[in-house]
Amino acid sequence: MPATRHVPPLDGVRVVEVGGGVAAAFCARLLADCGADVVKVEHPRRGDGTRSSGPFAGGRPHTDTGALFIALNTGKRSVALDLKTASGNALLMRLVDGADVVITGLRPASLDRIGLGGGAVQARNPRAVHVALTSFGLSGPLRDAPASELTLCCAGGLAYVTGEYSDPPTKSALDQAQYIGGSHAASGALAALWHAERTGEGQLVEVSIQEVVAGILQGKLSYYTYMGCVARRQPKSSGSLQYALLPCRDGYIAPMFVPGANVDWELFATFLELPELMDERFATRAGRIENGAELEQIITARLAEKGKYEWFHSAQEWRLTFGVVQSPEELLRCPQLEARGYWSEVHHPVAGPLRIPGQMFRSTEDCERLPQPAPRLGEHTAAVLGELGVSTGDVLALQASSSVRSQEFSPAGRGADPPRAVTSAGTPSGHGALHGVRVIECGEAYAVPHLTRLLADMGADVIKVESCYRPDVVRVWPFPDNVPGEQFWNRGGVFNEPNRNKRAVTIDLRTPKGVEVFKRLIATADVFCENYTPRVMSQLGLDYKQLVAVKPDLIMLSSTGYGHGGPWMHYTAWGFTVEPTAGVSHFVGRPDGPPLRTGIAYVDMPAASVSAVAVLAALRHHRRTGRGQWIDLAQYEVGAGFIGEALVAAAVGAPPQTRTGNRHRSHAPQGVYPCAGTDRWVALTVSSDGQFTALCDLIGAPELAADASLRSAEGRGARHAAVDAAVSAWTSSRSAEDVATRLRESGIAAMVAMTVKDLLLDEHLRERGYFELATHRPETGDLGTRPYPGMAVRLHATPGGIRCAAPLLGQDNDEVFAELGYDAGERAELESEGVSGHWPVRERIDAIGQHVVPYASLTGAGLIEGRDADFMERLGLRAAPLVAS
Repeated sequence: MPATRHVPPLDGVRVVEVGGGVAAAFCARLLADCGADVVKVEHPRRGDGTRSSGPFAGGRPHTDTGALFIALNTGKRSVALDLKTASGNALLMRLVDGADVVITGLRPASLDRIGLGGGAVQARNPRAVHVALTSFGLSGPLRDAPASELTLCCAGGLAYVTGEYSDPPTKSALDQAQYIGGSHAASGALAALWHAERTGEGQLVEVSIQEVVAGILQGKLSYYTYMGCVARRQPKSSGSLQYALLPCRDGYIAPMFVPGANVDWELFATFLELPELMDERFATRAGRIENGAELEQIITARLAEKGKYEWFHSAQEWRLTFGVVQSPEELLRCPQLEARGYWSEVHHPVAGPLRIPGQMFRSTEDCERLPQPAPRLGEHTAAVLGELGVSTGDVLALQASSSVRSQEFSPAGRGADPPRAVTSAGTPSGHGALHGVRVIECGEAYAVPHLTRLLADMGADVIKVESCYRPDVVRVWPFPDNVPGEQFWNRGGVFNEPNRNKRAVTIDLRTPKGVEVFKRLIATADVFCENYTPRVMSQLGLDYKQLVAVKPDLIMLSSTGYGHGGPWMHYTAWGFTVEPTAGVSHFVGRPDGPPLRTGIAYVDMPAASVSAVAVLAALRHHRRTGRGQWIDLAQYEVGAGFIGEALVAAAVGAPPQTRTGNRHRSHAPQGVYPCAGTDRWVALTVSSDGQFTALCDLIGAPELAADASLRSAEGRGARHAAVDAAVSAWTSSRSAEDVATRLRESGIAAMVAMTVKDLLLDEHLRERGYFELATHRPETGDLGTRPYPGMAVRLHATPGGIRCAAPLLGQDNDEVFAELGYDAGERAELESEGVSGHWPVRERIDAIGQHVVPYASLTGAGLIEGRDADFMERLGLRAAPLVAS
């Protein structure tokens, strides 16, 4: 029997990428990794703006060898077109006519200028998906506002919760806002493609990077919507071990203690050989926060006795979740990445041999494909235009002149092809693009729950499986008005945000009957997603080999800390520990300060969005081949991929890079500056000499504009502190909102460093209807109706949205088990035997004291900034609604 020929999941998909920047390029890169033919349209002379960003392979600036460009553009083809000319624009339209997906990374006004604004793509090519990636969306007061990575990080609220207690809000590592925007956009592209290939109907997919960032804050918004508090930055001390990166003998270690996650404090104290940690003052989360300074001093003194890798590996042997801060150079030497075959070796025609980060997940359906280097500028112009019917002579004429008229070219594209035949029933009106897809989730915290939230928001039927013995560990914080209530496990904001639109069942998988119920559930599924450590599913008899015996065409995704393979395979992980281990924390913080974590369990969110890409690509592959697959995704590898340019730079021998705080390597000034009021800040980026002149005029500093040493970005960078002082003197007496508005009116990228309260009350987000309301069941007590982040990506033809609030524990047992064929008597028997249920076991209920922290303790530790007792009225929830759901 001949062997099955594996083909890439996006085989046959043509993607056209237009516009510079990181987000659109990364979105297209993810699709290229899945086998799509990505055609990147660039300016003939300048190319993509990231081509000018160093460091460069070989040490000299070159349009083809920048580390950022190489990281973002492997596997693509480059076509050089001048879109300001009639001929160049006409050829772009022929590319659009033949595309399945068009990805644009331009401001709305620029889209309009080149003829791709509004519904122009669908007007030309009704089956095409147009992914419009912008900073602030296609509508609203900030529609065309200038932006930078720093201002986007501030606009989405991530900067405000990142940084040391006494520092200004701090930018996340490198280009994380744009990377996370691009990965979410790729999931939207594939959901819309799924719909288009079912129905022949393309659509606009609108992605605002600000909204994506606001949607990954992991319950920080619920600090305000549940308690009226503003979540702040890293606390005054790291003794609570929630945000800790603590120094050891030769670097920094990330000890992590998660109460309720099968790790007890006594084990932690025993491992560190610190019996003093068993003092009753440290027995609860509240106690550790209140006594954090003393706790940090005790633990840091002990950590100084050993090196970081010694602590990391020995802690993991004890099944304690530690991470370690690594640099890009250390990642290149990592035995886990080497054993997993993470790196791709390519030969670049200019840069020579390169080691670059590979695909961020692997699958049983992977096919052997030689990795392709990032393209040279215009390298594929002749080949791609030849596919459109443009002769070689016409291509040469186009390259030689920017004034060729469009009528000189009449290529025969695919624009006149009829829409694809509908191969199955179309998506019913009012449902999301993934209506009819069933997903089973065994996930905790955020990496898998946020993945399935994305799928559920787009219409999938997601069934969340927990157990009364082990409910999702984040069901415990924060509570309405900081009151746990009778059913506290149904009242936690950190759980309720990523689990809307899902159904929930409880099954004890430790029992034979529970395994039987679970297998019957899997038999009804299209997709199963889990984030247990590798040994768990095999010990339960529920690994992929066992489950395909039940559902031969099952798509299963395993999202683990370090993947199923390699020497670190069985190491435990949380987003807080993977971020430093993956090298992200190496780039967060001041140059003269310690490495820091982002203010959330950050790597969970890249892992979730990349997992969504993997699942949606696998669904397309299944529809074309009838085969399922097992996807092995290591969150460690995803985190490393999100600093891809730093890894490429290290691989080519560039000088080691480190933290820049809020400054930029090329633009100056850039920073976060104090404004009037308590902890109020504004971020700005000056990206040209003309903008610096405008800034000097605005702040009344003509002497700076006249200073010859400040007439270049390099010169301003050398005297950044002096420029900062002048800017701060002007901003500090004015409101952050006024400063940001006046800077934008002068053409400078600027944003308030948004708090969660700012986001919820923001005029731009309100006008766009970003936040949606969800009404909780009466069993949750006074939880009632609360606002939650809306769609991370907006699919205009199949909009999706919040259909229902997060479920109670075991809320849908009867409904789901009845669908599986269990009658009322059998369902009652499952509950009486403890296989299913609605209440956690007694020890989980008794552990609530671990999680309640008084307001005074939160404020004293620096975790929150004040409290609005009237927050519900401010949100409009006791008068007019905040926004229609």
